[in-house]
Amino acid sequence: MNNNMTEDIKNLAKESLIDEIRFIDANEYEPKEIFRGRQPKDIMPEAKSIIVTLIYIGGVDMMDFDDKRHGRISKLALSGFYANMVKPTESIVDYLKSNGYKAIVADEELEDETISLKSVAVRAGLGFIGKHTLMINKKYGSFIALGGIITDADLSQVYEMQPVGCPEGCDLCQKACPTRANNKDLNLNRSLCIADYLESQVIPVKEEVDISNYFYECDICQMVCPYNKNHAKEPLDTPYTRFFKSLALSAEKFSFENLMKMSEEEYMEEVVPLYYGFELPYDIFRRNVSLAYESMKHRKK
Repeated sequence: MNNNMTEDIKNLAKESLIDEIRFIDANEYEPKEIFRGRQPKDIMPEAKSIIVTLIYIGGVDMMDFDDKRHGRISKLALSGFYANMVKPTESIVDYLKSNGYKAIVADEELEDETISLKSVAVRAGLGFIGKHTLMINKKYGSFIALGGIITDADLSQVYEMQPVGCPEGCDLCQKACPTRANNKDLNLNRSLCIADYLESQVIPVKEEVDISNYFYECDICQMVCPYNKNHAKEPLDTPYTRFFKSLALSAEKFSFENLMKMSEEEYMEEVVPLYYGFELPYDIFRRNVSLAYESMKHRKK
């Protein structure tokens, strides 16, 4: 392990507003069958280490929006890290390459062409998998974005893994999911998850579903999680929390009244730039806003 390099990389991470960084070996992770073809050395045969990064996104929100009057976008989608963080790791990749090493960003937008970030983050001692199938960190809750870099630089360290910490008998996240996408066996039914549900041309569930006031992605299962209770009320004061607050999203723009009359041109100019990853077509946006509005009216009764 090169201590000078790890310190340099930690400093670069701090400059990129990364809250946690870990260095683990590039050995295979479990379960091997599920992630066949997605192990570190499947991506880079000469890999020696994985650099795992975490950014807290608990302060990313439409802060003072009234759920009865405003439509919402999930924290993860608003954060700019739709599937994972990529841009904050670029300076680290450049540093490694400038020192003669190989470095590949583990971009889960590519899904089966990259490693499982949750799996490596668990190995790095950054958290455990909760019953909503998301990773929970005892400090940051599940409001986190993960990143990873596979490299042939020997930087690995050993960390104590966090034991599973969901309170005994707690199933709040599974009960809260409108489409019951979080199964009892801890496997997420992706076809029912609101993330896919609100992006589908054809709604996969026939009966009426209460999607709260979300028109793009959702945080419903996370908002009821005991580990997120304090974060929802008072987010941690981190560099990224302060950065997002400085953007000051307009509550008026996201009122249902405004969203429901928004033209396609206005939508492209005012809402689409907030999306990262998947770009929601205008007709699907209109449908989702209507679904969210109807859900809101139903809850008021």
